[in-house]
Amino acid sequence: MAFKEPWKPEGFDNYLSHFPSTPDLKLHASQNITHQFCDIWNLGLKSLEKRLDGLNKNVTIVFVRGYLGRYLLKSLKEPAHLLRRLGYDSIIMKQTAGGSYKDNVQMMYQQLKHRQNREHFIFCAHSRGGLECLSLLTEHEDIRNKTNALIMSQTAYGSSFVLESILHGEHQKTNYSWYRSLSEKMQRVMLSAIRARVGGEELTSRVWPKLIKTVEKQQFNFPVIQTASWSVQPTLWLDSFHDRLNEIRPACAHDGQFFLNDLIWPNINHVLLPHLDHAQPVVGGFNFNHKHYWLTLIKMIMQNTI
Repeated sequence: MAFKEPWKPEGFDNYLSHFPSTPDLKLHASQNITHQFCDIWNLGLKSLEKRLDGLNKNVTIVFVRGYLGRYLLKSLKEPAHLLRRLGYDSIIMKQTAGGSYKDNVQMMYQQLKHRQNREHFIFCAHSRGGLECLSLLTEHEDIRNKTNALIMSQTAYGSSFVLESILHGEHQKTNYSWYRSLSEKMQRVMLSAIRARVGGEELTSRVWPKLIKTVEKQQFNFPVIQTASWSVQPTLWLDSFHDRLNEIRPACAHDGQFFLNDLIWPNINHVLLPHLDHAQPVVGGFNFNHKHYWLTLIKMIMQNTI
């Protein structure tokens, strides 16, 4: 795909033309709210800024990065800055980049408990940050009672095949070259060197399903939405594993980090988007405006259409 024109949210269903072996997504039509996203996105960013500027700003918008998110240059900084410019209280949570989700949940709670927040919260979480928010809101009633919504962007319901290969030597029976073996050995050493192995282990099938079970049946009195996407173009070396995913499951859709069917959650409304790589919602690039993306999702929540 050439990135000469601005990214558009329409066209998700074209994934089968690129990835014909993709399993059924098992998503009920009533869970698909992509049309709402498209309607708001197509208003344009400037119009969206004006509309958000006129809404009640008695809210703290909490951005939560995913695994290794701190190592992505300017991760989520531009959307948070724009919201502050519009008069909202906006914060990016401090986390351990590759540590345990439990440690991150506790860090998040302490930060929110000891700062001057506004009356309500809207959580905006990328990747593993979504699980950490679900855990935070499940465990801490005082935060949960102030929350208006949780927006999860590409938070996986299934485990990471990439990390299972790097850390456990799985998915290597076919299409596994000497070059791939050397590359993954180096990646394994790097994760240990930056103390990110614990967090990586949690994203594998040995741990991740257990973590999901602790939160997936929790019933909240506010909306929880998930965005899922597919991509054919790698955009960031640290968070894009197109070649490896294509080796593991040829012709199966993915976002460069997780397979598409593993991004679908039961009983949650979804926004389904095309040509969106895993890291783009936090760093933008390739004609994708991530400020526009988060403002669109926040406007969906604040206009109470979900």
